[in-house]
Amino acid sequence: MKKRQIFLILLVAAVLSGGLLMSGGQAVQAKDINSIINDQIDALEDTELPGDVDNPYDWVIDVIRGILGTLGVIFLVLVIYAGIKWMTSGGNESTISDAKGLMINAVIGLVIIGFSFAITQFVFSVILKER
Repeated sequence: MKKRQIFLILLVAAVLSGGLLMSGGQAVQAKDINSIINDQIDALEDTELPGDVDNPYDWVIDVIRGILGTLGVIFLVLVIYAGIKWMTSGGNESTISDAKGLMINAVIGLVIIGFSFAITQFVFSVILKER
């Protein structure tokens, strides 16, 4: 129970300190909030957001990069899960062999995703003359 209380206290402290960091440590007064919001909106108008796409090729490129990035993260999580499973197996041979198989398959998946990302980068840069 004591560990749970400490965890909750640290969680609340982290949330509160994150709020202070986001506000820059300055107290924002209610009368200035409209000018602050307008300044931030004006600053955003000068940047290119990921959703601002005029060309359909750019949209397709963003979707493919997003899918490959998501798959890469999934396979990375599988490698970490297999490593944790292996470390916590306690010497059980069947659990170790399952973890080895999962890790090998996940690394193969990461290699395939890496090559497919490299191929799509090449195709988009050479054929579509992007970048």
